[in-house]
Amino acid sequence: MARAPQADDSTVITDALRRANRALRTTPATKGLTPARLLVLQVLADGEPLALRDIATKTQTDPSSASVIVSHLVGAGLVKSRRAEGDGRRVDLALTPAGKAALKKSGGKGGGNGLDAALAGMDPKKRQKLASLLAELVATIE
Repeated sequence: MARAPQADDSTVITDALRRANRALRTTPATKGLTPARLLVLQVLADGEPLALRDIATKTQTDPSSASVIVSHLVGAGLVKSRRAEGDGRRVDLALTPAGKAALKKSGGKGGGNGLDAALAGMDPKKRQKLASLLAELVATIE
């Protein structure tokens, strides 16, 4: 019979996730790019220019939060915005060459990243078990 979760379990897991997130966020390749900003760059790397509402949907982010993230990326020169052809109300967003380079340097869409490197160093069975357990945890939380 499985034992009931203890407060220590929650603390250890929360601390591990927080530390992993911090370590991945502060690598030289991702300096200044939060996980949310990297996610937007990855979504934009998938193809055609997107409207803000499409980015919000694809990233499962509130449109107002997506707007703040996109504004930062535009200001940093990583994303360009332009009026959509045929609909002057719509703004299309796309990666700039600098955005593509930053994404590649960070490990997304064509490069390696710290998480990939750490996972590659793990025993394959443990890596698969970790992925399975994390997916189960997320499914339970959602």
